[in-house]
Amino acid sequence: MPIDRQATIRVSDSAIMHLMFAGMESYFVKNFGSGVAQTIKKPVETAGLLFGSISKLNEMDYYIVDHISNDKYARGTHNEVSLNEKVTEVKSDILRRRWPHIALIGDYHTHPYTSDTDAKRDKGWEFSPGDYRSYQDWSPQEWPGRCALVLTIAKLKRVHNNKRVDVETKDTNVVHWQIGDFRYWVSAYIIDVISEKSAPYYAVSPPKKKETEPWEPLSKRFGVSCGVC
Repeated sequence: MPIDRQATIRVSDSAIMHLMFAGMESYFVKNFGSGVAQTIKKPVETAGLLFGSISKLNEMDYYIVDHISNDKYARGTHNEVSLNEKVTEVKSDILRRRWPHIALIGDYHTHPYTSDTDAKRDKGWEFSPGDYRSYQDWSPQEWPGRCALVLTIAKLKRVHNNKRVDVETKDTNVVHWQIGDFRYWVSAYIIDVISEKSAPYYAVSPPKKKETEPWEPLSKRFGVSCGVC
């Protein structure tokens, strides 16, 4: 299917820093809401919100992620996570009243791996089938987000002390880097609203590679690029 529009998602270095902090906290420690942080055997997914701006120029859409806010009450396991609706509501209200020039533009979640071998085998930096399906349950009238990030974290089996830690592009919508014992990937996706007579729904770009998967709406497609600024 041909690409309808081009989109660029730019993530600030400050947002990347806080994204990593949130991901690594959840990787090592799980807070069960009792006020006591407990060490876990398997890393847990976490999620949060993306704040910034969206603009359009000619045939390009620009999504600028200036800030991220982790949802400490997101319900996460090793394989899935869901945002707390009340947390999103409270943060959106504060933003609207105090910082109206900043918009809620999307969400993020993490994919934690205990080894980079497993992450590479699964292409863990990509949206999972469950990630694609999750947007079928979201209402475009209730969720204003139009982009999504996935932070994948994987522990390295071998560490090269002289390895570059600078951000590098893996695919057009994926960047990656290494710090210490871990490799990180950030993948960017556009969550576009398709309006139809029955009811509007979401289309995710880039889509899943298998075109026949039932959770992949094929009505529209963005060419997506991702970068850190």
